[in-house]
Amino acid sequence: MSTDSGFYSIIDYTVDASDTQRELVEAFAEIQERWVRFYPGYRSARFHVSTDGTRVYN
Repeated sequence: MSTDSGFYSIIDYTVDASDTQRELVEAFAEIQERWVRFYPGYRSARFHVSTDGTRVYN
């Protein structure tokens, strides 16, 4: 079992439609690639989308 006591964050974004859902994920992916991944200690980010097109989880 891991003894890692690192920081974890789960954020739930509510959006109006699947088009907005896709745009939000694409925007976050670009931010990850251009900026966030270079921060010391950064490990990863995952984005999950609801099947009804109204939520994005990060």
